[in-house]
Amino acid sequence: MPELTSELLRLFIERIEAGERGERYSRTAEQEIAIRCRDIGVLKAFLEETKKIAV
Repeated sequence: MPELTSELLRLFIERIEAGERGERYSRTAEQEIAIRCRDIGVLKAFLEETKKIAV
């Protein structure tokens, strides 16, 4: 597979779960997001990388 297209990505993702923000009505408050992939579960390495980027 030379590149990951949006159609292929949709095949892999089962659902996206978004948690509640720490502060209401705040655009900068942290929020936990979990991406559940089919037959894989939650990609822990991806979650850890996104936390590093968000900080």
